[in-house]
Amino acid sequence: MEWQAADFNAYNLSFQNTFKNFRELTDRSKINVFAERVKIKTVSRSATLAEALRSFGVPEKRLEEHAILNGMQQKETVTAGMLIKVVEKGSN
Repeated sequence: MEWQAADFNAYNLSFQNTFKNFRELTDRSKINVFAERVKIKTVSRSATLAEALRSFGVPEKRLEEHAILNGMQQKETVTAGMLIKVVEKGSN
C-alpha cells in the first residue's frame, strides 16, 4: 500500500492550496439547509400520477422528476391505496 502514500504526497500540495482558498461560510440561508427526504404516500383516490402528486403538494416544475422517481409517466393512472414516492423538505 505504499503507492497510496506516494500518491497522497504527490497531490498534497494541490490539496493544501485548494483548502486555503476556501472562505468561511457565513450566509445563514446556506448554512441552515436540510436534506430533502423521500416519503412514501398512499394515494387516496384514483387519478393520474400528476394529479396525485399535486394533491401531496408537489410543485408543477418537479412533477417530471417525481414521475421518474416513481418509474411512471405523469399521465399514468394510480389507484386508491397505491403507494408512491414524494420528495419533501427535510427538517432537523
